[in-house]
Amino acid sequence: MTRFAERVPGHGPFQKSLVLSLAAFAIVTILIEIPAKLLGSVADPMRNFLIGTVFDAVRILVLGVVVGAISRRSTGSQTIR
Repeated sequence: MTRFAERVPGHGPFQKSLVLSLAAFAIVTILIEIPAKLLGSVADPMRNFLIGTVFDAVRILVLGVVVGAISRRSTGSQTIR
């Protein structure tokens, strides 16, 4: 966010951090969750995949919101609505 802010799509630091967190969520899901849960030898792979994906979605998107809020405050932009 601080080095390549102009390269990230979005209209402000909050939207840019959400775009980055959604990209990180997609990468984590594709590279970690799918091979670990669906290709492994677990009893119910789809259930474990869905539970892991929900936990990752909440964790990564909240992280994006927090980074956006901190970035917005440090740049002096408007407060979160």
